[in-house]
Amino acid sequence: MTVGLSVFGEIRAAEAASENISLVGRIPAPDFTGAAFTTATAFVLDNNDLVSIDTTEAANPFERARRPLESGAEAGFNAPNRQTYTLLYGNLLYVATRGHGLQMYDVSSPYDIGYVDSLEAYTTSQALALDGYRLYIGGESLRVFDLIDPSSPSRIADLPYPSFYLAVDQGRALVSVGDHAPVKAYDLRDLNQPVSLGELDYSLPGDGEVAHTAFVLRWPKVALLSASHIGLYVLDQKLSLYTHVSSETWTRSQSEVRVASRLVCFYHNLSKCFPCQERSGTMEICHEFPPAAKTKGGLNP
Repeated sequence: MTVGLSVFGEIRAAEAASENISLVGRIPAPDFTGAAFTTATAFVLDNNDLVSIDTTEAANPFERARRPLESGAEAGFNAPNRQTYTLLYGNLLYVATRGHGLQMYDVSSPYDIGYVDSLEAYTTSQALALDGYRLYIGGESLRVFDLIDPSSPSRIADLPYPSFYLAVDQGRALVSVGDHAPVKAYDLRDLNQPVSLGELDYSLPGDGEVAHTAFVLRWPKVALLSASHIGLYVLDQKLSLYTHVSSETWTRSQSEVRVASRLVCFYHNLSKCFPCQERSGTMEICHEFPPAAKTKGGLNP
């Protein structure tokens, strides 16, 4: 089975068999983000351009078409993990932007991406989620639309839940305002009477500030990646599994997956890397422990 992976700076195609994944192809780019996939095409944002990529031959992907976002719009951005801001629903691609709301594009022909319309009433769209025929738009509040007519979404709820991080499955939603803020859960099956399902405890053992960097919801289970920090140092990362039990009660698996155990320093022009006392004009990985071979401007891959 070939799967598409959106990673920081490039699109990769990988072959998944059992528990093993091997890289079979990739397209490097300065800033690919917000990917959506069909069986033969990947639609991605390259800065403020919408790009379609042919993935029929996973080992040899190539660009099919490219167009700027309509009206000079800028792609939505949600640091640090760049929450999803493209979603594919049938032949329509929804793109969250800054300043121009939610834009819709006809991608029935990946060689000719056509602009359809936008929801200008909501100028800032930070995160998108799709659950059945409902489209969820995160931001200062959580807005819900039905997609009975996909080219003309109809708003059915505007909930007072700040949701710059967002995931929805089977009518339940996880939201957060930032990577150091609580991850809150809600039952939204009845939009007139939302029910709180509590918060997830993503703390890690040891000292340092803890952040969640990504979460995936497959009700009633949640996979959440968390990392501990000491200042600018990423100390440890773990993938934890949570299961909803009842009401606001969650259980947390004791068998957590350690994703990384290292000390990484990010430095920029306003601070120094303490181990090596160097400066840089851009934020890059500077130092790891255990030490790795270092080149000017960062680490060797």
